Amino acid sequence: MAGDKEKSNLDNITAYSSSNDNVNIVRPSNPRSEWSKSLRMLEVEKAIDGSSAAVANADLLPVPPHGRTWGKVTYALYWFGESASVTSWTVAATGVKGGLSWWKSWLCVIFGHMFVCIPLVMTGRPGASYKIPFPIIARASFGIWGAIGPCLTATS
Repeated sequence: MAGDKEKSNLDNITAYSSSNDNVNIVRPSNPRSEWSKSLRMLEVEKAIDGSSAAVANADLLPVPPHGRTWGKVTYALYWFGESASVTSWTVAATGVKGGLSWWKSWLCVIFGHMFVCIPLVMTGRPGASYKIPFPIIARASFGIWGAIGPCLTATS
């Protein structure tokens, strides 16, 4: 009986503030259940086969045919948008400041984009062929947990 009285005294605590207003602070009856609810919100969902959702989830599946909306024009506009970015203008301006004429500087930028295009196309070919995202391609080389680093650098 004494344990019940102590427990009820701990559930309701009266606090005194500087303005002399009594404030009743009510703690949850079972703090462990509140803590476990908070931890359950942070858990990673399980996939159908029981594995972690970080290993397999809907975002990592191949893109279904109805979700493949990019065509030749979309790819061409994407590449144009990437090469006509502020970074390209900055590189060209640096070439001009370094003593190149404007057209030689732009020629260097264009050749640079063509040079970088080769490994980018080689990296993107498996995704375009098999319709799988980059994290799955990176797992083939680095493993499930080793691919986290390349995926983070690819997004930045």
